[in-house]
Amino acid sequence: MSGDRVTRRGLLAAAGTVLAGGLAGCETPTGTGGSQSDPVESPEIDGLPTGSGEGNAYTTVYAETVESVVLISTTSPSGQGQGSGFVFRDASRTGGKHYLVTNEHVVRGADEIEIQYSREDWRTGAVTGADYYSDLAVVEVEDPPEYAEALPLVEREPPIGTRIVAIGSPFGLEKSLTSGIISGTNRSMPANYSTTGGFSIPDAVQTDAALNPGNSGGPLLTLSGRVVGVVRAGQGDNIGFGISAAITRRVATSLVENGDYEHSYMGVGVSPVTPAVAETNDLDTTRGVFVGSVSGGGDSGESGPSEGILQEGDVVTALGETTVDTRNDFSTFLALETSPGDTIEVTVRRDGEERTFDLTLGTRPPPSPP
Repeated sequence: MSGDRVTRRGLLAAAGTVLAGGLAGCETPTGTGGSQSDPVESPEIDGLPTGSGEGNAYTTVYAETVESVVLISTTSPSGQGQGSGFVFRDASRTGGKHYLVTNEHVVRGADEIEIQYSREDWRTGAVTGADYYSDLAVVEVEDPPEYAEALPLVEREPPIGTRIVAIGSPFGLEKSLTSGIISGTNRSMPANYSTTGGFSIPDAVQTDAALNPGNSGGPLLTLSGRVVGVVRAGQGDNIGFGISAAITRRVATSLVENGDYEHSYMGVGVSPVTPAVAETNDLDTTRGVFVGSVSGGGDSGESGPSEGILQEGDVVTALGETTVDTRNDFSTFLALETSPGDTIEVTVRRDGEERTFDLTLGTRPPPSPP
């Protein structure tokens, strides 16, 4: 494509074009296959530097990963938009195709998807699969540039304080780098829609790296070039979030292989057990999650998974062998450890006694996007 076209793309934001990242905040870039070590790093976790030595670590991780990060330009009935993405699977594994990860809201409703790689190469993309509930999507690209390689995802979540970078296209400014630290883990983000039954995205990574509209769908990377999360939302000054590598691995793999992803479903509405909730309901604990409602099977007319098993007023304290102290514990276990059709043990406090039930999980009902 010509340089004029690249310039015109960059001007879209300035001309008032709606950036896809603005729909749900900002996204964070992921990491690549580099093995850059920090000159004076402290202990490593999963080979990731967590210390403070500066050197040229930021320059190095940028050089090693930027060719795997893309700008995504979309055209839809509502106008043009932009976001970011990165290579999840490259041609070496897929026989000549690239599969890119981005946010679902970046490509939602798109009639045309154009991909700009770091050396100004343009390709046309097509959505392979999208998941509303996790705000993740996979875009397939035929005949991609050979230099764009897949970025690896971390196997374990780095600790709070680990330095990270985000690479993406904030406001259409492609190949931009920002930096910060992981400032929180196991956060919970609301799902995209107000009509999805209050579902949330668990296990999110919080960062203070600058994330702006257009960063959405890009990677959050450690200084060793591994993806910690997919940038999704900014909630205020110096607070941004990424969909965790663990969630991304499960969902994106299913989108590549099956075109969709099914979420486990218990059919209960839960809330934290605060001191006020414990006092109001005569509970003897402030740990666990309080079951405020037990749902039916929706339009199918069938019973919900928990009907006849759990009751309003139960406090869930364990799922399988995993202790549930918070709602994040509850949601993260279902998201990362289970699939629809699995039978799990659910331990509850009921009327002052501990009881354990076997419960077969269902599939979360379809969302109602705007």
